[in-house]
Order: sequence, then structure tokens, then C-alpha cells
Amino acid sequence: MSSRTTHSIQEEERHQWRVGLIVILALTLAATLYFWLWQLARPSVASTFPADGASEVPLTTPLRIQFWQPMDTGSLPDVQATPALSATHNWQDEYTLLFRPHLPLQPETAYQIAVTGNLWTAEEERVTGPITWEFQTGAPQIAYLHLSDAGQTRLFTISPSGNSPTALTAAELNVIDFEVATQGKQIAYVVQRADGGSDIRIINEDGSSDRQVLACAEHLCTNPVWEPGDRRLVYERRELSPTGAPPGPSRLWWLDPGSGETVPVFADEQLLSSGAQFSADGNWLSYLVPAEEVTLVYNLQSGETLSVFQSIGESAAWHPFQNRFLTTDIEYQGEHFSVHIYSVNAATRERTRLSEQEETNDAAPAWSPNGEWIAFTSKVPRAPIGRQLYLMRADGSNTQRLTSDAETNFGPPRWSLDGSYLLFQRFNTAVLDAQPSIWLLEIETGKFQKIADAAYQPAWLP
Repeated sequence: MSSRTTHSIQEEERHQWRVGLIVILALTLAATLYFWLWQLARPSVASTFPADGASEVPLTTPLRIQFWQPMDTGSLPDVQATPALSATHNWQDEYTLLFRPHLPLQPETAYQIAVTGNLWTAEEERVTGPITWEFQTGAPQIAYLHLSDAGQTRLFTISPSGNSPTALTAAELNVIDFEVATQGKQIAYVVQRADGGSDIRIINEDGSSDRQVLACAEHLCTNPVWEPGDRRLVYERRELSPTGAPPGPSRLWWLDPGSGETVPVFADEQLLSSGAQFSADGNWLSYLVPAEEVTLVYNLQSGETLSVFQSIGESAAWHPFQNRFLTTDIEYQGEHFSVHIYSVNAATRERTRLSEQEETNDAAPAWSPNGEWIAFTSKVPRAPIGRQLYLMRADGSNTQRLTSDAETNFGPPRWSLDGSYLLFQRFNTAVLDAQPSIWLLEIETGKFQKIADAAYQPAWLP
């Protein structure tokens, strides 16, 4: 065979090798492109909340997963948590699956969430394989107001052990009120102005990002209450008099903490209202009508005031997951009177008295996180002091007295998120120049623990 023929064969083999390589590269590129397009078409996860690997997650945090693609909201996947959680899950919108635990998460616990099965895109593509993420919860804290020797009031946080108090607000700000957000990440608080008005500010739970969200130069703005989900809040607004007379009657206003926009809650801007509280699902708003001794229930979905209930001016205490609330009302027996606790169904208007004693003065009822118990305060109707802590079943049975000190006022009680403790304020009326203090009561053991002196208005920071 000639050298020319051998060279031609070698050239043809090299050409075939090049063509084969090009074909392999083209097939590889096509497969890669197909896989990339297939992945793009799948409902990949845009985000989870809490984020995968997050730590110090608040115990009241709702869980959610958001997709890039629209999903079939007519079907619900399985959602499993480790440790196990009793919860409800549903589609918040076509992109977002919401997972809402019935009880707060456990503190300092690692959770793993898995979404599996029956998950489809709006284009009827089935999602295979589990979607998983994990996070770590933090430890609850206690927020409270502390009165200094100089007469300034500051917002503090402290651990339930009573160690390491931390001042969140500056010394020059005189704090007169505050409210912890439902998910625990922010605190709205009210500061007094030199001109007699008040401003509303918001600060993160770790003391960062302290900012003013509403200036009330000509009004007294107080009692902020967060809407479930913490998108906005309601506050009480009273007009200040230029002559120095007491502020005018209260009216409820919405406040968007992001934009600072504020508008009246009701179409009738002159409607007198105070003591706002939301139902757990955010569909109902209860409020008081000053001087009329009634509690009204307003449906935020329909815009109608559906129910009116007699009360004595104490804000409603809503059930942790039902459209039911607790209120107090007065009953007269001849020349004497008693104040009883009632359980009220917001929709049916059914009202049931829970107080077992005929002659009593009950107040400040608070549901346990699982809705099975109610903590409250009570005293002898005509006694000026001596309000004690009590516990009863949700139906009013099995009443138990938790404190017994006629010279001390206790309460109002605040349940810990796991239902093991009651947080409350204590004031000894027999001591001259006494200051209130904050205490914890472990319900199972009956053990008392002092948390802070010269402190009042405690609240759990989840």
C-alpha cells in the first residue's frame, strides 16, 4: 500500500473521529440544555421561612414555602415535621404554602420540615421527591418596662432565669407603653413627647433598627396592637387640647409601620373606640365604646359590626385558635355587685358565665396556649386591695387559687408559650413607697421566682 493511500486512510479516520466528537458534544449539550429547561419548568423553591439553617427562630413563627411557578392550589401535599407538630397547612396564594402550628414551637429545638406527595404545578406537572429544610428555635425572653431612680422609663428584656437584663431603648426616651409583635421579631413602643403628645416607634427584638414610625405632635397615640402576621397595627388616637385640658376621647386608627401611613379603622372617623384586640385568624376585631360599657365585634372581611356584648370596659381576650373570647361584666344583687368572666362566641353571640362564685370581682382572664385553661385575677367585691391569681378550666370548672396575700395585688397573668409558667406583676400595698416587681410562677410546682424589681407591664418575647 502506497504512503498516499495510508495517509488518506488516516485523514478519513481523523475526520470520522472529529465528527463523532462533535456529535457527542452536541448530544451532551442538548442533554444539558434539556435538563436545564426541565429544571426551569419544575416548581423550584424560591424561598422557605424560616430559611434553611436559620437559628434563633421565634416560637410563634408560621412556616411557609414559596415556589417560582404557580401551583395547583386544589390539592394539598403532606407536610411533616420532626419533632412532630399539630398544625394546619393551606395555600396562602398560588405560589405560597403556609404551615401554621396550633401551638408555639418548643424553645431551643432543631426542627426538620418535609413537604411530600400530592404536589402539582398549575401546568399539571407532578413534583417528585421531598422538599426539606431545617431550622433551630431560640429561647424565649421577657420584655418589660423599668422605672429608674431618675424617673425615666425604659424598655428592657431579660431571660426567664432573671439574668442579663438588656436595655433596648435609650435613656432619654420615656417609654409609656409597648406591644410585642405576634411573631416576636419586633416591638412597637410609645414614647412621651415634651409637648404632651406621643410618638410610636418600632425596634427589633435584639435592640437593632430603632426607628420612629409615627409622630403624634397634636395627638396622644397609645396602645398599639399588632394585627396577626404583623403587617400593620392598630392604635388609639386622642386629640390634644391647646388649652391644656385632658385629651379627647379615643378613636382607633390603622398604622402601616413600613410607610408610616395612618388611616381611621372605621369609615365613620368620629366613631369612639378603644381597647382593640384581634382574633387569632385576624378576621375579627373587638373594641370598646367608651362610657357605654359595651364590647363590639367587627368583622374585617365584611366590614360589618356583627355583635354587641355588655362588658365593663376590659379588652376582650381571644381564644388562641377559635373565634371565641373572654370578657367581664357586672351583675347586681340588691345593693351589692359582682364581676364575672364570660366566654363569648363571636359569630353566634352565645355568652356563658364561667365564674363559679356568686360574689366575686374577677378580671384579666387569659387563655392558656392550648385553650384548656384560663388564668385570671380575683378579689372580694368590696375590698380595695388583695387581687389574687386563680386558675380554672375553660368551662369554668376546677377553680384553683394560686396566691394568697391580702396585702398584695397580683396580675394580670401572661402564659408562657409552652403553658408551664405564668408571668405577672406584683405590688405590695403594705410597704411605703413600694415599687412593682415582675415574677414567674411555675404552675406544676407552685414555685415563685422574682425576675426584676422596679418593673411592670411584663410580656413574653417569643
